[in-house]
Amino acid sequence: MSNPTPHPLRPYYVPTPSLPTPSIPSPPPLPQSSARHAEFHYHADYSYSLPPVFGSAIVAFLGTGLVMPLEVGKTLLQLRAAPTPSTSHVGSISAGSNTGFGGSHHQEEEEEEEDEYFSNPSLPPTPRTTKSTQSTQQLSRHHQHQHPSSAQPKGKGKVEVKEWELRVDERSGEKDGVWEMVKRVRAMRGEGGWSLWKGQMTTFILDTMSTNLQPLVQTILQPLVSSAHPFSRSILLLTVSSHLLTTVLLSPFDLIRTRLIVQSAMPQHRKYSGPLDALDTVVREEGGWWRAFWGEELMSSTIVEGILRPLVHFGGPMLIFHWLGSEREDSPMVWAVGELVISTVGLGLTLPIETIRKRLQAQTRYTANPTKPFRTVVPVREPKGEGMLEMWWNAMKEDGGRSLYHGFSIGVVTNLVVFG
Repeated sequence: MSNPTPHPLRPYYVPTPSLPTPSIPSPPPLPQSSARHAEFHYHADYSYSLPPVFGSAIVAFLGTGLVMPLEVGKTLLQLRAAPTPSTSHVGSISAGSNTGFGGSHHQEEEEEEEDEYFSNPSLPPTPRTTKSTQSTQQLSRHHQHQHPSSAQPKGKGKVEVKEWELRVDERSGEKDGVWEMVKRVRAMRGEGGWSLWKGQMTTFILDTMSTNLQPLVQTILQPLVSSAHPFSRSILLLTVSSHLLTTVLLSPFDLIRTRLIVQSAMPQHRKYSGPLDALDTVVREEGGWWRAFWGEELMSSTIVEGILRPLVHFGGPMLIFHWLGSEREDSPMVWAVGELVISTVGLGLTLPIETIRKRLQAQTRYTANPTKPFRTVVPVREPKGEGMLEMWWNAMKEDGGRSLYHGFSIGVVTNLVVFG
């Protein structure tokens, strides 16, 4: 055998002699059923898809995130208490600023101290603490000790603005709407854009549990109803009862959501780290499960909202059916207009109850020493042992009827999109 001629670019390379390829017998053909089974396993191994339950959960969570900024803005407007006459005239703070009331007066005193220091260099530097700021700080400490959840001390004269609190000068002519509140929270130092999604996980959990629990409760109560017509009174009673029981059972999560939305996002002032921590803290500090979530101050507003909301939502179509005497498919335009009118009127009935319930949920009712005071982004009413009717009367007397309808315009736009 002659030696192979070396390659001019690779003189030391010796090619490996080729070996004969062994013949491998082909496997016998599979039966038709086995071939389909093998094809199924092939696609199952190499193609992956999320289970339907996870896919729907992701879509629901993202949908909650889309509407959460508007929900946060509306909730803060609903919870914000009107300034008292003794403090409403002293000043304001704008979004993104933590300047205190009477800032110009403090600045003048500081400038006088600077002039005195530079005119006499032998004087040692002194801390810039004026008498007015000392008295204000003492008043603030005393009030915080008496009312840890309060956002503003009472009294006459200048009041120190809390760094965790968003203030708006109502005399400045600024718009007072949901979208304006969203922009103020986004621009506020210590809050920012991420604060517009506070409570999103709790809202998602609450909506998911309500969607699954209400049909279960209705199925349990179904044997009590004999009629099967969808627009009968017995079916309406069954539906309203199931929604009422669901609302009462899930009211702890609704309270936790309200607390998480209104609490300060600043780490040094944030009381609850998450929904589980909030649940544990409220139960421990506010008298246990029953008193904290189903106490006499909260139960009346929970029952009224649990009845009124499904009554408007499901009773409206029943009224239209009995009024027209025809199904939705027979007169779709008339049905759409009727549902739009009834939903808008129902919004005017449910919004005040929703506002009162949220204000009661935001009030802390300590039975034990709190580990940390509850700091809120907007000033809220101090707990006075008032129930739903007392809260409604005080809101009408102090804030005016307009304060109970924050979010009405957004609700009307939503109705136009749904029924338009």
